[in-house]
Amino acid sequence: MTKQPGDRLAVAIGPKADLPAMNLAQFAFSNPFQHSPNTYASPSTKKINKGHSFDGLPIPPQSTIMYDAKTGAAITWERLRGDSLRMARSINALVGPELPFDGQDNDVPIHSPRTTVMVCLPNCMPYASIVLGAWSALCTVTTVNYLLMPDELAHILAKARPQLIFCAAGEEGEERMWQALERVHNGKVTNLTPAIAERAQKWAKELASVWQAQRTRYYQRGDLPPNAAKRVFTVNVGATHAGGVDYYGSSARKDGASALSDPNDWSHLLSPPQGHKQSGALDSLSRPAFAIRKLSRAEQRRRTALILWSSGTTGPSKGVLLSHFGFISSIYSGWTSLPILHGPTHGGERWIAMAPWSHMYGLTVILIPAITTGATVIIPANPRFDLKDYLSLVQLYRITHMHISPPVVVHLRNLIVEQKRQGKLNPKILDTVRAICCGGAPTSNAAIQTIFNAMGKPVHQAYGSTEAGSTSHATATDYEESNTAAQMEIGSVGAPMTNVEIAIHAIPGCLTAEETKRRRQDIILQVESTGLDGKKRLHALHEGLPGEIWVRAGSNMQGYYSGLGSDDNVQTETFSGALDLTNTTNSITKDGWFKTGDEGVLDAHGQLWIVGRLKELIKVKGFQVAPVELDSVFGKHEEVNDAAAVGVLDADQSEEICMYVVPNQTSILQEEKAQKEFVQRLTNYIVTLAVYYKWPKYFVICDKIIKNPSGKILRKDLHTIKGIRHIAPRPSQKMPVMREARL
Repeated sequence: MTKQPGDRLAVAIGPKADLPAMNLAQFAFSNPFQHSPNTYASPSTKKINKGHSFDGLPIPPQSTIMYDAKTGAAITWERLRGDSLRMARSINALVGPELPFDGQDNDVPIHSPRTTVMVCLPNCMPYASIVLGAWSALCTVTTVNYLLMPDELAHILAKARPQLIFCAAGEEGEERMWQALERVHNGKVTNLTPAIAERAQKWAKELASVWQAQRTRYYQRGDLPPNAAKRVFTVNVGATHAGGVDYYGSSARKDGASALSDPNDWSHLLSPPQGHKQSGALDSLSRPAFAIRKLSRAEQRRRTALILWSSGTTGPSKGVLLSHFGFISSIYSGWTSLPILHGPTHGGERWIAMAPWSHMYGLTVILIPAITTGATVIIPANPRFDLKDYLSLVQLYRITHMHISPPVVVHLRNLIVEQKRQGKLNPKILDTVRAICCGGAPTSNAAIQTIFNAMGKPVHQAYGSTEAGSTSHATATDYEESNTAAQMEIGSVGAPMTNVEIAIHAIPGCLTAEETKRRRQDIILQVESTGLDGKKRLHALHEGLPGEIWVRAGSNMQGYYSGLGSDDNVQTETFSGALDLTNTTNSITKDGWFKTGDEGVLDAHGQLWIVGRLKELIKVKGFQVAPVELDSVFGKHEEVNDAAAVGVLDADQSEEICMYVVPNQTSILQEEKAQKEFVQRLTNYIVTLAVYYKWPKYFVICDKIIKNPSGKILRKDLHTIKGIRHIAPRPSQKMPVMREARL
């Protein structure tokens, strides 16, 4: 029977758990896993890890939560809790009354630009105190990548219109923010509705006036303006400003050196506001600086905690609204679904903060989980990633889990292969590491197996999104050939996490039995590339039919942001307060399923396999090709460092595959003849591995693939890469051509 678009093909359901009704910041410091029973076993091995427990004990207050490798500064759990409440006290005074809750139990988000706090910073020591302080005061936090250019930043500013902004001091922070504000002020931001554009310009004019007064007023020694006269605060982390060091948490300079020289430094907010009843008093944890208000379940679900900006792999960035309940759900599922993690009484966790905290992954997998579990997070001295420096940090700080992106997995695999060839491989460099977590994009199966065989460390693929939070995760402790259950996990992104349901729905465009048969065959070949029996693996559960991945979870977003607030009382066909109805209803069904736009399949063991991205599917001569599959195939070539496929239109408007390839030998980039010879070798390679309609017609040899910070390939931007577009030659006559496997 032919499947119709939207037909449900398969479902997998994760474990269930009840969540506490409270503010997100309150949850972070509530020792939420202190009494959590250690009964959840790995779906792949069915074993319970005894170290995954708090033994009923709270996190020791003096536990180091953050350590700055640049300054040696350290922040304990106790100090972070106290400072976040001090920040809440000042933020509450600056922002004003919280948005009221009407007592209704519905799906209408409670959010307003008036109570929005923007954080545009690299990973740094003050980050947690600022965001937790804002959440404690029931403000919405919007985190922004500090590397965005003024035009990109202006789009976000125009829609978010924050009441307070925290950015880096100097050219990389406040100067870039000022340039973005000028663009909003001058009406240079496109893709805005007239109503939002008008509000944005009015907001920009007001903020520019306040900020200009901050920037130009002359202050004598000891003469600081009241915080009430400020709306933009800086953190001294920029490489071009005063040495680029923020001394927060440093035992050498507890007062904060940057605060002494900059009246707009964020650390002034740790002191009581002028006129506050605690002004001039010594407050402590025994007398908290701010009382966090309790939330009912209904308010917890409705009150927006965070606006993140989608990665934009298929178009302009969209604001994603996440509630206190949704964020807590994501944190909770992370700990309860990953028994390989250790509690404080069993050695605890030590992680490196490479993933940006402006991103969903960095916030929900590293920063906030570190507080809830008592883990120590190391902030590298150099924010720019270098694999050898990273591995040095792993050894120096005895890291327990590596959180890295797919490109880093490939680099690690290449380093291992090269060191083995030279006889210099030291398998003990990862001695303290129990597992490697990789998310953000599909990862090469060959790289996973190579790393485990050489280093004995499993690479756990994870799946999630800004809109749905953490969804699934592989959990095996090893990938030994004798561990059949764990072997079955390689190549997949694991089983659904706690309170997560995953469904596979038929895809529009793959309606005929013949097309469905071809797509399933592609997946079987992908599974068999890991050494498993593809047909047997996929047959038991609805015949392993591929389709669009739908997710229903407590961590699902409230919806896409309209650019308005719930206090604007705007109700149109496209906007309902803070909700963009058009984009939201196109993505979330009435019964709460989020349509991810990713193509996948559930196997007989409930493990999810990612096949591709629906909007990125390339249709060649009537056949649909997932570019991620070609990325993986070419990524395994011994001469290739990185690769990305994209569809391009020929003169006759037919779609063809163009392959962007980064060679291991950079000398190839310098000579056209060498490139042509390289393309010939790549062509001969692909015809032995893929059916004819998956052979690229074009190749572009380049020095890098454009990706976002989490490692996702920005396919819509690949055309901007400079290079010669080579037409693929005919394969050598003697090369065997792969035929379609028969089911």
